[in-house]
Amino acid sequence: MEELMNDLRRLLGEQVESLRTLERTIHEQKEYLTRRDVQGIIDTITEQGQCLERVHRMDGERKRLMGEISRRLGRDGEEDLTITLLADDVDPGTARELRATAEAMRETLGNIGRVNRENRILIEQSLRLVREMLGAATGTATDIPTYGSAGTLTPQRQERMLVDRNT
Repeated sequence: MEELMNDLRRLLGEQVESLRTLERTIHEQKEYLTRRDVQGIIDTITEQGQCLERVHRMDGERKRLMGEISRRLGRDGEEDLTITLLADDVDPGTARELRATAEAMRETLGNIGRVNRENRILIEQSLRLVREMLGAATGTATDIPTYGSAGTLTPQRQERMLVDRNT
């Protein structure tokens, strides 16, 4: 049992570190998004994929270990046994360590979710800007307000184009 617990501690530590690496990568991506650094964005997407693959692989191993530990504790091999529930069945020192690790994971995942939502908003805003600029340049934008002959601002199709498609 002690060997399984040591394997679990090691694995959870690696998983927390991988999540923190993912968090740093997502923060870097946010910086690249605000600077419009396309290569930096592409690099962070690649790194995110690698981090997620590691976390996913470790999660499978964590579930396997948790299932084995729960069987040994007489819990009928609950593979979905949470770290917090497991902490209720172990010695106090190990329980504190497990709860601290679970909290670190929750906090890191919360940060990842928050920054990921912010990045999605930045990406959506960038896409909207590009679409509107392309629409203005090609004369296909229909929702860009322009001044009419009466001098009032009205939403109408743009008559002049910055890019002439006939050339």
